[in-house]
Amino acid sequence: MFEVLFLFPRDGDLGAVDQLLAQRLIPQITSGAGLRSVRVSHDAIMSPGGPPPYGRVLEASFDTLADVMAVVEESKRHPAERERLANLRPLVLLFEVTERRARTAARRNRVGAFSPGDMERKEPDR
Repeated sequence: MFEVLFLFPRDGDLGAVDQLLAQRLIPQITSGAGLRSVRVSHDAIMSPGGPPPYGRVLEASFDTLADVMAVVEESKRHPAERERLANLRPLVLLFEVTERRARTAARRNRVGAFSPGDMERKEPDR
């Protein structure tokens, strides 16, 4: 599974960020194949070390890297929108993740012990 994070600076125009997300970026991402989920932060972003430099976060999960790159390729057909996004100065991160399901015991929210084999690449349940 691949995650894409867009971290938008808090010192930027968050109204313009929200407008771009609603009008362009989220519709573009949700039209892509292999999309698992899209999440957008709301209210203040928090950090234990004090206020972080980001004011808005968009997180999208895709099945494969090819699915992510298809969305990127589609975005190249809209250079004005790509420039609009670039002007908002997001930090964009793309990374593969290993999903680990919590093992439950007596209580539903209790996580079992971690073992080295838990980090082996596992295919998502379908």
